[in-house]
Amino acid sequence: MGRSVSLDDPHAAVALAARTGQAKVYQHVTQATERRAYCAPALKSALAVPLKAEGDVLGVIVLGDENPERFSEGDLVQAQVLAHLAASALRQARSRAKLQERARELDLLQQAIPRLAEDLELKGVAERLARICVEDIAVRLAWVGRAELDGQVSVIASWPPEHPYPKEISVRWDGVPEGQGPTGRAIREMRLQVTEDMSSDTGYAPWRKAALSYDFTCSAAIPLVSHGHPFGVLNLYSEQPGFFTTHKLNLLQTLANQAATLLENAQLYEKTKRNLAQLETLRNIDLFIISSLDPELTIRVVLDEVTEQLKADAAGVLLAEPQTLTLRLAGARGFRSRSESTRAISITQSLTARKILRDRRVVRLTREKLLEETSFGFRKFCEAEGFVEVYFAPLISKHRPLGMLGIFYRRKPREGVPTDFLEALAAQVAIALENGQLMEELRRSNLDLRAAYDATLEGWARTLELRDLETQNHAQRVTELAVRLGLRMGIRGEALTYLRWGALLHDIGKLGVPDSILLKPGKLDEKEWAEMRKHPEYAYELLSEIEFLRPALDIPYCHHERWDGNGYPRGLKGEEIPLAARIFAVVDAWDAMRSDRPYRKALPVEEAIEEIKKDAGT
Repeated sequence: MGRSVSLDDPHAAVALAARTGQAKVYQHVTQATERRAYCAPALKSALAVPLKAEGDVLGVIVLGDENPERFSEGDLVQAQVLAHLAASALRQARSRAKLQERARELDLLQQAIPRLAEDLELKGVAERLARICVEDIAVRLAWVGRAELDGQVSVIASWPPEHPYPKEISVRWDGVPEGQGPTGRAIREMRLQVTEDMSSDTGYAPWRKAALSYDFTCSAAIPLVSHGHPFGVLNLYSEQPGFFTTHKLNLLQTLANQAATLLENAQLYEKTKRNLAQLETLRNIDLFIISSLDPELTIRVVLDEVTEQLKADAAGVLLAEPQTLTLRLAGARGFRSRSESTRAISITQSLTARKILRDRRVVRLTREKLLEETSFGFRKFCEAEGFVEVYFAPLISKHRPLGMLGIFYRRKPREGVPTDFLEALAAQVAIALENGQLMEELRRSNLDLRAAYDATLEGWARTLELRDLETQNHAQRVTELAVRLGLRMGIRGEALTYLRWGALLHDIGKLGVPDSILLKPGKLDEKEWAEMRKHPEYAYELLSEIEFLRPALDIPYCHHERWDGNGYPRGLKGEEIPLAARIFAVVDAWDAMRSDRPYRKALPVEEAIEEIKKDAGT
């Protein structure tokens, strides 16, 4: 019992029956070489009958006796009948076992595929795949790798996630030694690779020590192929010799084929999400450019977005200074050093800078290209920062180069950099810079125009003073006082400008009053006074036709209105009177009391204050 016999043993009755499929009676078992094939050494006779079903030998029944010549031909016939029944039963049992195993595998696949499809994220799908292999198929470790464009195989996910082996090894799929193992071959050849014995397989040499330290004995590398292209690999490990049977490998291959499509879909989904995020970024920056007139602030926003969306380690905007032929840093993110090389690049010394500004397209600098850079300072700066890949995009506005947008990586970007997105960001920076320059020019022009307006209005005010000798310098004094009081009352910006202009022009309507009345030395009669009281209306008729002065009308038109409604020309009262006119009315009264007149001296400050308080509300 518990014995095994090689089918190639020429002396074993069991082996002979199994090989030939023929039953045989052994009446005298005397040779030790034959006796070893039976259950007990004392047997003197035996009967060996193969278990045959549908032409296949499933096993052998051996009957033995301690007496010689114990079995007859009739016993042989009966044994063959029993063997036939036993073979049929064994065949059915094996068929049921196979069906049950197939059903279990089908059930596993039916449950596994929906589980994989539940997750839309690449890492989530990969982790579920590795977990199914460990928990449902009983491999010791599983990890999913992606074939990167630079030849690396990056680990997307593994199970158990805490197992250190995937992090300890470096695997490639290109022509270097690390790419000649089963993983690299599986990806390149798009064929299953099985390592039966890690301790002796020469292709496993770079990883043998680490693998054996975790008691792995065998492995399988299953390519993940979708639409005829290798996405990556499913790597599986076991500590059981011979674990990866043909049957298991077929199951794993079916699972991997289904998973490959889901992994590629997940990768496309993530790419779509990134593209949408990039479009959203461009839209947000567009809105920011529209709402902000500050190019420096826009540059800061763009640098934040470019480092986030493109996973860059650093980014910067360099602006061209035509006078010095220099690119000078206008904004930066992520640089460690503060070297002069980070702040300025000589266009004449840098081959890269000249190429970008000449060709006006995105330039990619790999580690090798950085070593060829002719600007010694920039090259040393990149070495000190540890940059291995740099991208520059030109800033072009109206066919004029303004500078460059640069992004820097200390590790090679996994999926490269979308140059169209980088160009779009650079275009937005150029627009912001152009807008900033236009706004600065507009601001200077506006300041010049405002200065011209002020000079013109002050000239008008002086003209009035020359005409009315009693009010010399009055316009300038009340204007300054009105502005100071307006500021104290919270008036700012354009409203303060119009308050100033209105104060300067408060008596512009007197241009319509005849000199005989305006310059009369004595007291005005009732008719003359009625004419004098028309000067606010003359001011309205004069200024309302001038568009840029229309907002300044409140003071010239309403500064003689009174809080109690007894003013002129319209008899407004209370808050019907514009605030600017109310402010000016107080200032005008104050200046009148504090100025010398031919018929009286100026009031002292205290008396003027008391007079203002006394007349409040009138």
